[in-house]
Amino acid sequence: MGIPPGTGAWLGASIDFTLFPSLADYTAGTGFAPATFDVFIEAPMTAVDRAHLDLVLPQVAAQKIFVTLTVMPTHGLAAMTEAVTNTIAGYFQRYAVATYFVRYAHEMNGVWFPWAQEPSAYRASFAAVAGWFRAASCGAMMVWAPNWGGGYPYAGNPTTMCTPSLVGDTARCFGLVHMSGSDQAKLRAEQCKRIKRIAKPVYLEMDTNGDGKVDQTDDPYSPYYPGDEWVDWVGMSVYSLGPFNPYGQNTVGYYNEFTMKIDCFPMPIPCFYTVYAEGRNKPFMVTETSAAFYLSPVNPPDKRATNIDIKRSWYTQLFNVNGDSPAALDLSVHYPMLQMVVYFDWLKPEDVANGTVVDWRGPSGAADVAAAFAHFSAQGNAASGGLPYWRQADSVSLASPACPAGAAHAPGAVPPASTPAPDITHGSTPGLGAGTGLAQSGSAVVAGGVCQTRFGKICLDGTGISAAGMEGILAGSAVGLVAGVLAAALIAHALLRAPTLAPKTASAAPVAGVKVPVDLRGSTDGSRVAVAVDMSSAAGPHTR
Repeated sequence: MGIPPGTGAWLGASIDFTLFPSLADYTAGTGFAPATFDVFIEAPMTAVDRAHLDLVLPQVAAQKIFVTLTVMPTHGLAAMTEAVTNTIAGYFQRYAVATYFVRYAHEMNGVWFPWAQEPSAYRASFAAVAGWFRAASCGAMMVWAPNWGGGYPYAGNPTTMCTPSLVGDTARCFGLVHMSGSDQAKLRAEQCKRIKRIAKPVYLEMDTNGDGKVDQTDDPYSPYYPGDEWVDWVGMSVYSLGPFNPYGQNTVGYYNEFTMKIDCFPMPIPCFYTVYAEGRNKPFMVTETSAAFYLSPVNPPDKRATNIDIKRSWYTQLFNVNGDSPAALDLSVHYPMLQMVVYFDWLKPEDVANGTVVDWRGPSGAADVAAAFAHFSAQGNAASGGLPYWRQADSVSLASPACPAGAAHAPGAVPPASTPAPDITHGSTPGLGAGTGLAQSGSAVVAGGVCQTRFGKICLDGTGISAAGMEGILAGSAVGLVAGVLAAALIAHALLRAPTLAPKTASAAPVAGVKVPVDLRGSTDGSRVAVAVDMSSAAGPHTR
């Protein structure tokens, strides 16, 4: 990406394109020029999706910035075929978009999408789609992005249940469903009906601890991981919905909420950043984030926080790169593999709050909120060389995607009629006890300054921020230590964070004006201190 770990990260936005006719209108209206824009499409694409890409992609290419493509197989995973993939990739080739991130079938560990909680089918589909995108397009980067695992498997939804072996044992099967009377009876009936319709192996896969039921003690991530070969970046949707149930209360979030959610939380949830970013040497992207301000809050007026109070608290954590504080860790020191944040700049109703309209907006929101966003996101530090740590569009300037011969298809080229499906058995689902060295080097500078990496295929021209030496191999992962670290964190979750946490080692300083190959998986020394802070309750999923 041209920003070594610890020296900066890209800052993007997910916006309501119905309110902004062009990307330039958004920037002019907000003062914020995202390094990437998030675009949602269905797969297969509708006429609206096609028109949307025709509108956005030429602008992205002209600005030489990224685009994050959220691909939603709304008709099920089986509908995402090679032909569908080639059609989507063809748009990016046609408009010569240099680099784009494919967030395929996101939040697959939730229960609110048609592709939800189908581990084997999801892994196979992701691997196949990754192979097809890479064959059809020079600049596609595959992003695996579950929802934050707090509340998994999201009890209360009919798709959450125990394994078939315990259908008759309602005390054990539904012990964590805190409902009463007729509602609980209806839920049990729906759950048991679904158990009979779905193959038993699905639930056995989700029952990661083998206790015969699927509940919050099971791993919300590993059953869905497609394997290192198919994943270029790892990501996560991270929202602050308020610290108390029921959601819908306008309350300021708790200290260190953001970093606990992306990594180690005082619940039986694996430390996501430690396991998947550091342990597997993958760049980390926060694919959606904001803090909720409910327009029809349920808490009493004298107990409500204001929108600016809620957002300021979140921005203090989300953008902190100037030293640890009781409220927030320094992300540049403790989370250097965090390389991109996409802000969810929307005003929309949310199912998680019973349809209440939620104001997620930052740059496009109220004047005081927009000013706070601009202030906190403009922070820099010594590691970022005096530049803002959170880089916007003026720091990108991607080179045109002139693909090396045989590596992929040049812009405007027709994708192949048939591409062999990848060997999905080559990928693996990580276990907490498995330690592996996963990074691979192997980049080269192609004639004319075009860069090619094993997975990266990104170039930055002289106006971009670039760096060498990002292809270090992580020899022997610390993943094997995660089980012990997690157990210790859970036991000690009431302890406050020590102010002298060991920093991670950053890569070399940026080298301005030099066109170099970059391994997008980044590099890290593997060091990590797991910390958890006590809290009264956990926030659940944000749903579209």
